[in-house]
Amino acid sequence: METKQKNIDSDARFRKLIENSFSGITLLNRDLDIIYRSPSAERINGWNMAERVKNTTKDLTHPDDREQLILLLNEVLDSPGLSKTGCFRSLHFSGHYIWLECVYTNMFNEPEINAIVCNFIDVTERKLAEIEVQKKTSQVQYLLESITDGFASLDENLCYTYVNTAIENMVGMKSENLIGRNIWEIFPDAVGSATYHAIQKAFTEKIYVSNEDHYEPLNLWQENRIYPSGNGISLFIRNITSQKNQELQRELLSLAVTQSLKEKNNILESIGDAFFAVDENWIVTYWNNMAEKVLQTPKSNIINKMLWDVFKDAIGSVSYNNYHEAIATNQAVHFEDHYERLNKWYEVSAYPSGKGLSVYFKDITERKVSEILLKELNNDLKKQTKELATSNAELEQFAYVASHDLQEPLRMITGFLSQIERRYSDKLDSKGRQYIHFAVDGAKRMREIILDLLEFSRVGRVEDSIEPTDTNKLLNDIISLYHKKIADKKAVIQYDNLPTINTYKVPLRQVFQNLVSNALKYQQAGNVPVIKINYTQTSKYYTFSVQDNGIGIDAEYFDTIFIIFQRLHNKEIYSGTGMGLAVTKKIVENLGGKIWLESEPGKGSTFYFNILKK
Repeated sequence: METKQKNIDSDARFRKLIENSFSGITLLNRDLDIIYRSPSAERINGWNMAERVKNTTKDLTHPDDREQLILLLNEVLDSPGLSKTGCFRSLHFSGHYIWLECVYTNMFNEPEINAIVCNFIDVTERKLAEIEVQKKTSQVQYLLESITDGFASLDENLCYTYVNTAIENMVGMKSENLIGRNIWEIFPDAVGSATYHAIQKAFTEKIYVSNEDHYEPLNLWQENRIYPSGNGISLFIRNITSQKNQELQRELLSLAVTQSLKEKNNILESIGDAFFAVDENWIVTYWNNMAEKVLQTPKSNIINKMLWDVFKDAIGSVSYNNYHEAIATNQAVHFEDHYERLNKWYEVSAYPSGKGLSVYFKDITERKVSEILLKELNNDLKKQTKELATSNAELEQFAYVASHDLQEPLRMITGFLSQIERRYSDKLDSKGRQYIHFAVDGAKRMREIILDLLEFSRVGRVEDSIEPTDTNKLLNDIISLYHKKIADKKAVIQYDNLPTINTYKVPLRQVFQNLVSNALKYQQAGNVPVIKINYTQTSKYYTFSVQDNGIGIDAEYFDTIFIIFQRLHNKEIYSGTGMGLAVTKKIVENLGGKIWLESEPGKGSTFYFNILKK
C-alpha cells in the first residue's frame, strides 16, 4: 500500500507540474482534434475545452499559416517519435490572432499517451518586434539607396559593412568587392590625407567630423560627413567635383565682374545657385534671380538696403555668425543653416573680398529631411533591436528553467519503473517487461534531450575568460576522451601545427568535440574513419575545417542539420538527440564567426567554422 500511495503521489506531482507549466500543453488525436488541454494552454489563448471542442487545430490557425501547419503535422503523423517545431498565428478567444511557438511530437507509439503532444508558448511580442525590425530595416535601406549622396558604414576594424549604389558609382567598384575589407587596404593612396585624418578622428574620439578633400586617383572632390555609430562609423560622401569646378569658374568670373558689369550679370543670373553680394557695411549690392526664388525676396525689396534690416530674424543665426567670421578672418566659410521663417535648410558658401562678401547658397531641405528621418529610423531600429535581445534572453531563461525542473519527475518515473521491474518481474509476462523497457528507454532519451536543451540554453553564458588556447593540445584531450571508440573503429585522425589562439577555451573545445564525435559516428558499417583537421587565417579570422570520409549529407539538408532537435537518421541506427550541431552553431556565432559545410552523400563531409581574432 505504501508503494502504491507513493506512485499516486508521484503521479499527482507530475500532473501538477504539467498543469502549472509556464508553457501550454495540448494532446491531439489522429484527426487533429484536441483531446486534452492544460490550464496554462487555456490561459494563453483564452479558450477552454468546452469552447474548443468543436474546432480543430487547423480551424483556429490563421489562413495564411494553415498550409505550413498541415505540412508539418502530416510529417509528424507519419513518423512515430518525430518532433517538429513551428511558429503559427492562432485565434485568441477575444477574436485576434496571437503568435505561438509550438513543438509537435508524435507519441502514438506510447500507449499511455497515444496522441500528438503539442507544447507551446506565446511569442507574440517577439514576433511583432521582429516584424517591426524588418520593416524599419527595409525603410532604412530604401532611404539609403534613394539618396544621391554616397553612404557607407564601417565596423570597429574600419571594414565596410554596407555601401549604397552611389558609393559604387563614385569609386567604380561593386559592393561585393568592398564589404568586409578595410578602407585603407582598398584606398592606400588616401592614407595621410585630410579624409584619413577626419575618419580617424571621428572613429577614435567618437565625435562628428566634416571636411572637404580631393582624391587624386579618381580626380574626385568629396565633401565628407562622418558620424560615430556603435563601435564603427557612418560616412556620407558627396561628390562636389562639379561644385569645385564651378567655384573656380566663379572666382575667375568675379575678376571679370570688375571689368564688365554686363558680363557679370549674365553669368550670375545663369548659374544654378542663389547668389548675393554685400559691401563692407552689409549693404546688398547684388541679388540674382535664384536668390529671389530661394529666399522669396524680390530684388526691389533688398538691393541697396542693409541685409540685416531686411532679415532681422536672422540676426544671431548660424549664417549671421559665419558671415561675420568670414569678414573678420578674410577666409571663406562653408556651412549649413536652417531658416525658421521659411522652414528651409540651406547649404552656404561665403567668400570675403576687400569690398565685402559674396555668398552662394542653395536649398537642401529635401536632403536634410531625409537625413533627420534616417537618424530617427536608426534610433527606432536600435530600440527594436534592444527589445528583441531582451525577448531572446527571456526565452533562453525559460528553456533553462523548464529543462532543469523537468529532470526530477523524469528521474522519479525511471526510478519507479525500475523498482516495478525488479520487485514484480516474476509477476510480469514478457510483454509487460517489454513495455517497462520501452518506458524507461523513453524516459532516458527524454532526459538526454533535457540535458542537451540545458546545454543549448547555457551557450553564450561565458563564465571563463579569454586565454591563449593551443588547439593541438585541445584535440589531444578530445582524442583521449574518445580513445576506446577510436580504437574500436581503428579511426585515423590527422592534424599538425594548428595555431594557438586567444579565445574562450571551453566553448572551442565543445565545437571540436561535437564535430569529431559526429565524424566518428556517421560512418558506413565496417568503414575505417579518416578525419583531417586543418586551418587557414586572414587578418580577421582563423578558419578551421574538419573533413571526414563518412556517409555524407545531401545539400537540401545543409541548413536543417543546424536546427535544434533536427535529425536525418533513425535513432536506432545513429544515436543522439539532434542537438549537437545546433549547440555548435550557437557557440561559433557567439564567438563572432559562422559555420558551414561541403558534402555529398557517400563521399563524406567537410565542416568549416571561423573564429574571430582577439
